[in-house]
Amino acid sequence: MFKNPVWRSLGLPALIIAGPLLLLAVVTSSPQRAAAQQAPVGSLVTATVQAAEATARAIVESTLPPPLPPTPTPTIFVVTPTPAPTDLYARATAVTRLTLEATTTGTATPLPAHWRIATATPTSVVATPTATAENAATAAAMYAEETALAAVIGARPYATPTPLGPTPVATIVTPTPRPPDIFAAATLAVQLTLEATTTGTPTPLPTEWRVATLTPTPRVATYTPTPGNLATAMALAPALTAQAVVLGTPGPFVTPTPTNTPVIVTPTPRPDDLVALAQAAIRLTVEATTTGTPTPLPTGWVVATTTPTPRVATPTPLPANQATAVVFAALETAQAVLTGTPAPYVTPTPTPLFVALAEFTPTPVVVPRPLPAALVGKILFLGDRDEDGTPEPYLMNPDGSGLAQLTGMEYYLLAKARDAYSADLRFGAEALRGGNGVTQIFYTDAFYGSRNELTRFGSGIAWAPSWSPVAEEVAFVSNESQGDEIYVIRPGEWPPRRLTNNTWEWDKSPSWSPNGSQLVFMSNRNSGVQQLWIMDADGGNPRQLTDFAFPVFDPVWVKFTDPAPLPPTTR
Repeated sequence: MFKNPVWRSLGLPALIIAGPLLLLAVVTSSPQRAAAQQAPVGSLVTATVQAAEATARAIVESTLPPPLPPTPTPTIFVVTPTPAPTDLYARATAVTRLTLEATTTGTATPLPAHWRIATATPTSVVATPTATAENAATAAAMYAEETALAAVIGARPYATPTPLGPTPVATIVTPTPRPPDIFAAATLAVQLTLEATTTGTPTPLPTEWRVATLTPTPRVATYTPTPGNLATAMALAPALTAQAVVLGTPGPFVTPTPTNTPVIVTPTPRPDDLVALAQAAIRLTVEATTTGTPTPLPTGWVVATTTPTPRVATPTPLPANQATAVVFAALETAQAVLTGTPAPYVTPTPTPLFVALAEFTPTPVVVPRPLPAALVGKILFLGDRDEDGTPEPYLMNPDGSGLAQLTGMEYYLLAKARDAYSADLRFGAEALRGGNGVTQIFYTDAFYGSRNELTRFGSGIAWAPSWSPVAEEVAFVSNESQGDEIYVIRPGEWPPRRLTNNTWEWDKSPSWSPNGSQLVFMSNRNSGVQQLWIMDADGGNPRQLTDFAFPVFDPVWVKFTDPAPLPPTTR
């Protein structure tokens, strides 16, 4: 029986209810009972069980409610409301149409439950002031229109706009300045008191007025000087009292910090010998006993620290005899008592007897730098513009233009040394004292390593040689004719050719042009002031190149960039 799904689902409670009913059915049903008596025992049990199942099923089914039909899911419809008419005439037309429909067909059917009306976002309406009618006809038309509008749609609340007014302009006013002195303050106090009595207190400032706040100026309090006498003190007291009454008690002041000016004092010098030290010790002891110790230095006083002089200790010589040794011992004892143990001394370094040659560092050879190519063709010279005896180097073009000052003497000296050599640097000229004690021009030949005399004047001297860049010719200066004149000579020839001939003037410092056709030199012709001149290689066509207010001298016409060779003593 319990294999039947109905019994399994009903369980034990159904069995308890159905048991008695089954017995009642078996007792009261005679046909079934008779059949059961005639049937076998197995068939009777099966029939009894089936009858009980049918009876229980009928009882259970009669107590259960009927099943509910499935509920359909409603579909939501969103409908938009009828748009509001945009003007008065459209509203009147809509009202007439809806009234006619309600009279003839009835009011509109309510919307189904699942229909929704979309809510439109209302547009804010800002009310603007109604324009004033220009005449009576316009006013009547506007009145009729507003009346009809109120009858059709009713009164509508509008957002009243904020009335537009002029933008307030902030006015900045400055406060009344503080009186500069007590008299002005007293005058102002009397004036304000009179105004308050006669006209009343001042009217408050309007809303848009602003009072400017002045930045207070820090006040630095200075010490009030002590009155010189009683009369001055009596005059100051009423003035300060009146100032406190009129202006009030002054606020806090910034007290200036006093600046201490340091005073440098030097310490008492240390005595140089034992006797002076003993005297100083005795004197200071007496002063400390009679007058007390010295007063400490003020705050702003600084004691200068002297730089100690290094002491080089030398060996103490041995006493010559016993008496000298006793004196030395007493002297050293006294010095130790008075000055204390001496400070450590610097022991002298002993000088070695010899030094190996390998320890010597050779002196570096200074190689002169070449001249810049920008200087080739320029005339360099010296000038005393400040007339203080200190010459300064300058440069210019051969036509007198492009005057400039060199930043140093280096390139001028290099060009001046190079001017005494030939173009290939084989020959070089220099002024040396000859065998007769007179300075003459000698030239050296680097190829043979020889030196030969170039000039042989009797009494005059020769100097300032300049070697031609295109020929074996040397221009120089000599005073053989009692004046400084310019000459030109070739090695091996004599006498030289004289290019200048003056009476009292003198010409000096010749220098060849790069092509050898001209010479620049200095002369005091015409004005008596040294200036630069140019002449042809044969002495003709002399012309003045400069006309400065200060003397210029020692010109050199730059022809090469390579420097002159070093003298034999520096190689």
